[in-house]
Amino acid sequence: MDENQDNQLPPIQDTPTQPLQTELPPFTPADVQESPLFASSPESEKKKFNKKLIIISAAVVLVFLVVSGTVAFGYDALPIKNPQLESKISGIMMAVPFMPKTTQYVLGQAYLANSQITKGSFNLSLAADSGGSQLAGGVHYDAQVSGSIDNSDSQNPVFSLNAAIIKDLNIDLIGKDKNIFFRIDSLPADLKLLLPTLAKVKPQWYEINSQTMNTDARNSLNQNLLNQQKLQSQDTMNTLVNAIYNPVYAKNITMTQETLQDVIAYNTYHIHFTPDATAIDTMMNNSSSSTKSSDIFKNVTIDAWVDRDQYYVYKMQCNFSIDLSKVQSTSSASIGSFLNLNQQLQVAAVLKFSNFNQPVTVTPPSGAQDYTNLIKSLQLSQGF
Repeated sequence: MDENQDNQLPPIQDTPTQPLQTELPPFTPADVQESPLFASSPESEKKKFNKKLIIISAAVVLVFLVVSGTVAFGYDALPIKNPQLESKISGIMMAVPFMPKTTQYVLGQAYLANSQITKGSFNLSLAADSGGSQLAGGVHYDAQVSGSIDNSDSQNPVFSLNAAIIKDLNIDLIGKDKNIFFRIDSLPADLKLLLPTLAKVKPQWYEINSQTMNTDARNSLNQNLLNQQKLQSQDTMNTLVNAIYNPVYAKNITMTQETLQDVIAYNTYHIHFTPDATAIDTMMNNSSSSTKSSDIFKNVTIDAWVDRDQYYVYKMQCNFSIDLSKVQSTSSASIGSFLNLNQQLQVAAVLKFSNFNQPVTVTPPSGAQDYTNLIKSLQLSQGF
């Protein structure tokens, strides 16, 4: 074999080269957590957890204290001896529709709602009875006043009323444009016998002109009267707030939800007030006098039915008895001329409201005479 062929190298063959791998494996947070450089000890993790737990617990406790404290103050569980502040807290809490209402809240809302009423209808009836015959000094008395009033302009009220006072005494009253019209529809026979001149009074409309001059002085006086009414309204509100949070009264008041059946059915809060002797004397401001009101007025009950949505008062009712034997020592002797002072006088009064803020239409009667004509006719019948 040729020596040159033996020493010849085999030919170099081209083989594909593999590219250099420069991509790194994907990074995950687990790599850091598993890395010894970033690893946290169990003790530090426990401290962080405890810190968060303390912060959350403190926030929950703070919220609980604020809410429970507010609820406690609002529902008088923790009295703060500040009726004005307590009233505001209760107002905030119980303004929420689903929150239960307290008697104090309902009374306060009823006052506010009804103070915004400027027109409507009412019916007031009164009855008194002492038992026994009238010849023996017994009292049997009934009266009723009903009608509609528009007091939007307090200086010029509009009204139409009918008053039935004792038997057969009936009077109509109309007010419009600062004029007052009245008509005596009927008079009791006993009164005509006592005063024969009244027998000549016929069912005739009479007019009393109460119009005033439009002067600067009159306008100033009217504005002053309005300002006084606003102050009196605020004083009344403050007095009411102090009264309804006064434990002397509050302990004698109960409230239930009731359907009031009248012309239509009303969903109401029925508030029942049965004042004891201390409450009666406190109301009359004579708890320190020798003869107290609680010695005269007995069995007093006061009821009110308040609308559950708008807080309008639909009905008020008061019942009480008067110990006439105690009246003798506190009143003039003339009372004894027509009352048997050994009797108990039972009294009941009922006041109903309706047509809240509904328009009141009043038409003045035509052909009304000046009231002075009535006076002159009565004077002539007596020979003056």
